[in-house]
Amino acid sequence: MSESMQKQIDEVVDELSPIRGQIGILTAHELRAHLRTAATKGTLIGWVGAERLTSTRYKQDYDNLVQHCKDLEREIMELKR
Repeated sequence: MSESMQKQIDEVVDELSPIRGQIGILTAHELRAHLRTAATKGTLIGWVGAERLTSTRYKQDYDNLVQHCKDLEREIMELKR
């Protein structure tokens, strides 16, 4: 897990945690709402991270293919001589 993803998760934990020194009791409905929010936000953080990684990989693959095409063009030009 990347450092930025960990920071985002820590922010969600801080957001959903009780205020320091505050003690309270959650109803089952409130607890379910907190768990649902945490799961949803965690899923979104992971999805965004995966999308960024996929985008970066596609760009690298594209750049590699462009370079390979250039190399092939050079080889063809040399063979034509």
